[in-house]
Amino acid sequence: MNTVAFFSYSRHDDQAVDGLLSKIRSKLEVEVRVRSGDEDLQVFQDTDDIDMGDDWRSVLREAIDSSVVFIPVVTPFYFTRPACREELNIWLSNYRTPEERKRIIPIKFLPIRTKSGNGAQNDNLRIELEKIQYLDFQPYRFNSTLRGKISKDISALADKILSLMPD
Repeated sequence: MNTVAFFSYSRHDDQAVDGLLSKIRSKLEVEVRVRSGDEDLQVFQDTDDIDMGDDWRSVLREAIDSSVVFIPVVTPFYFTRPACREELNIWLSNYRTPEERKRIIPIKFLPIRTKSGNGAQNDNLRIELEKIQYLDFQPYRFNSTLRGKISKDISALADKILSLMPD
């Protein structure tokens, strides 16, 4: 498999929406494959792509390092999970130039509180992600009538990933 994107998310968020985030990632992977004609392209997700007995930290690092695009699913939980923070830190340490920054495509799934209490207003990772234009998936949390719109947004995201791949 050729990892083209790394899907970084909180499992708590995925569980809260009955696996919707995993379904979005799966649909994105299918869309990338269909649009490219290459069924070996992969959008990495930990629950699908780490096997029993694997050194999961090594697998995550390798997947992040080999990805063309990093897709963090931004929620309040995202910034409280050590694994999510580590994934984002690894990506940011690898890609610091403005051109490379275009390879981060945040999906905003829930608003982030910036009031006192959870330290969010002083969180450097949150501040870094706020500088980057995000894809807004907040309306899709509860509204199943937006299925056509979410498919359109996933298709646009697949196009963006493919446009960033080296020739």
